Amino acid sequence: TDGEHVFSVTATDAAGNESASSGEFTLTVDTAAPDAPVLSETDGTTVAGTGEAGSTVEITNANDDVVGTAVVDAEGNFSVELSPEQEAGSTLTATATDAAGNESAASAALDVPEDADVTAPNTPTITSATDDVPADTGALASGDSTNDAAPTLIGSAEAGSSITITHNGEVVDSVTADANGAWSYTPATDLTDGEHVFSVTATDAAGNESASSGEFTLTVDTAAPDAPVLSETDGTTVAGTGEAGSTVEITNANDDVVGTAVVDAEGNFSVELS
Repeated sequence: TDGEHVFSVTATDAAGNESASSGEFTLTVDTAAPDAPVLSETDGTTVAGTGEAGSTVEITNANDDVVGTAVVDAEGNFSVELSPEQEAGSTLTATATDAAGNESAASAALDVPEDADVTAPNTPTITSATDDVPADTGALASGDSTNDAAPTLIGSAEAGSSITITHNGEVVDSVTADANGAWSYTPATDLTDGEHVFSVTATDAAGNESASSGEFTLTVDTAAPDAPVLSETDGTTVAGTGEAGSTVEITNANDDVVGTAVVDAEGNFSVELS
């Protein structure tokens, strides 16, 4: 019968001597299928319901594809994340299987509401950043360097969506795209000198999350270069050394700019005076 059954054994030899009893061996027989689970609500991304505590609920769609499983908790409730998400109008049913392997009948069907939104927003973009620290101000592209320790990121996304900002692999903040889909973000604290990698995702009002944008990289450099060294001039050119990649500006005693040059990779420059 269904219930707990306890077994033990003894051995008796040909002379009639009986052994001590073995340890107990206990089995619980359960041949009764659980009641059919009940599906209560769905938005196409998850489905919730009730069932026999401890049983495993399997969710299927109208094509008999399994789109989610969950274990019913001690209070008899479950919630399943559907994969893939199910479109509006899709029909879901559930069965429950208990620990003994008995499977219930299928639940009553539950349809995904026709107004359900299970479509992820388009992938947002980081289009540029803004540097407002002199001397070089204006728009920055990914890969640029800046002396602005708090540059403003600018991008586009689905109107009204929540934009999650990731900086160097960690979520740091969120902002909301306006009615035109525009959004911007300025770090709350100054960035340290060095490379900084940003990316964003968009989440709509229904909770659908987009794919991540491409990475947008900025190098912050707030340290002034060492003063360049002028080594020789003949009045037509002047040569010297400085920080590689920096732009050297030559002035005369009247503060007139008489030449500029970019310091080469070896730290040298030569300027034709004019």
